[in-house]
Amino acid sequence: PPPFAHLAAASPAHADLAAALAAGGGRLDFSDPAAVAALSRALLMRRFRLDGWTCLVGALVPPIAARAAYLRRMGLIVGGGSPPPRSLAVLDVGCGANLIFPLLAASPVFGWSATGLDVTPAALAGAAANLALNSSLAGRVRLVAGDPAGRPPILEPVFGAGASWAAAAAAAGDARFLFDFSVCNPPFFESAAARAATAKDPGAPRGGGHAGSAAETVWEGGGEAGFVCALAAESADHAHRVTWWSSMLGRKASLTAVRGVLKGLSP
Repeated sequence: PPPFAHLAAASPAHADLAAALAAGGGRLDFSDPAAVAALSRALLMRRFRLDGWTCLVGALVPPIAARAAYLRRMGLIVGGGSPPPRSLAVLDVGCGANLIFPLLAASPVFGWSATGLDVTPAALAGAAANLALNSSLAGRVRLVAGDPAGRPPILEPVFGAGASWAAAAAAAGDARFLFDFSVCNPPFFESAAARAATAKDPGAPRGGGHAGSAAETVWEGGGEAGFVCALAAESADHAHRVTWWSSMLGRKASLTAVRGVLKGLSP
């Protein structure tokens, strides 16, 4: 079995992970939301040296190691194949309540800065709570609230004329308007019905007990392909703001739609 017992024994703060392992006879039950949250907290605190982290019930908890690898890979791209020689600025489109990408990026392991964009009050409140648990990162992470209805343009709250945080940053002499790269874990489903059908399918992959809320996983404008296509189209208006735009995709078929949009944007 994975060496989770060693991780659980590393600190009294990981008592919830130890309890989850004991309940599973030494193995972690990945269908148990509390067990998944306990493992994520232990990883974030032990390996990425965060001061704390809490999981909003029902919110998406992505694999920590996979998200760290995503950031590391983007750092190498920015650095031309080598570790970047300076602190980077990251934009997370859809940071969620659990704020994984920004917290990882700003952690002592990476030491970068990050801006997290989200739209629902619950997600932003959860993200703010997790940021408050890590006061040392307060100067490295900012949160931006989008349209609660999730209407495009997606990036308006970050780059639009009404972006109050940008005006405040300019007044304070903060030159970080340019992001070195963006990250995104887009909403996967095109409708609530599609999400519900997957939840009932015994052969469908499971979300480790934290498959995410409807706001995190549903984009009525075409699911992940529609969301990333809209993001790609908007990125053309902000090409001077972000050096490398990136996003995850869960379906190979989504590549066809995204490539079509990108080709249309090519000069």
